[in-house]
Amino acid sequence: MIFFAKGKYDMVKSYYGQVQGYTIRQIEDALASQTTWNVWKNNLKNMYNNETEKHLDAAFNFWGVK
Repeated sequence: MIFFAKGKYDMVKSYYGQVQGYTIRQIEDALASQTTWNVWKNNLKNMYNNETEKHLDAAFNFWGVK
C-alpha cells in the first residue's frame, strides 16, 4: 500500500511508518522496467540509502510478495 503523507509516499504494513521516506520519484525509478516485485524491492534497497529499508522485506511479505 502506498499513500501520501507529509510530502513523501510511505509503504506500510498494517501500521503507519514501518517503511517511509522514499519519494514517489524514487519508487517510480526503482520500479521502471521491472517484471517482478522482488526486483523492485531489491532496487529500492540497492539504489537508495534509507534507514527503514530493513523493513522492506516484511512490507513486501505482508502483501504476499515473495
